[in-house]
Amino acid sequence: LQAVKQNCISLQYADEILKKDKDVVLQAIKQNSNALQHADEGLKKDKDVVLQAVKQNGNVLEIADEVFRIDRDVVIAAIMKTPEALKFAEPPLNQDRQLLIKAGLWDEDHDTNKN
Repeated sequence: LQAVKQNCISLQYADEILKKDKDVVLQAIKQNSNALQHADEGLKKDKDVVLQAVKQNGNVLEIADEVFRIDRDVVIAAIMKTPEALKFAEPPLNQDRQLLIKAGLWDEDHDTNKN
């Protein structure tokens, strides 16, 4: 755990037991959100772990499990940090009007549906 606190890249080379330890993985993600890619597959499917990662860097949504690319809570957390991360969301979320507005990618003043 100490090695992960000092250098998140060490998760990549850590023993599989550590990669399955949620506390270790969360600590690594605090250091660098990309550490998610080195976590055990089970933790990559843990919503708390993925949320922690996308709250630091929304672009981590790209490497998140597909289930989270269609999870509204995760996508919102990602775009609140990195608006461009919406491109990694799956349909229909990547075309959702409310999410486009949250990401600053939809200008309500130029909404063609308004009279």
